[in-house]
Amino acid sequence: MGDDKNASALFDEPFKLIGTPVPSPPLEMGQSRSRSFVKAVSWRAIATCTGVAIVIAITGEFEHGALFAGADISLKMLFYYLHERGWEMVTWGRMTGAV
Repeated sequence: MGDDKNASALFDEPFKLIGTPVPSPPLEMGQSRSRSFVKAVSWRAIATCTGVAIVIAITGEFEHGALFAGADISLKMLFYYLHERGWEMVTWGRMTGAV
């Protein structure tokens, strides 16, 4: 997905976390973007099926469940992916040498 060497220019300046400078994140952030994406997809499948079942149980309408699924999948998967990538940039709470 693009040239990672050019992307590193985005991280030239240190990040700030509650006013404290944080070192720029390394180019390799602990997991690939594709791994983050697959994790997002698998979680969304589980969570969306749960939501669809609840909507159908409440409304009795499969159409409402399908409408919910479309909105739920597209929006929440995007937000989860962004959340996951953002947390990879936070060094707080990481344990060095952990497997």
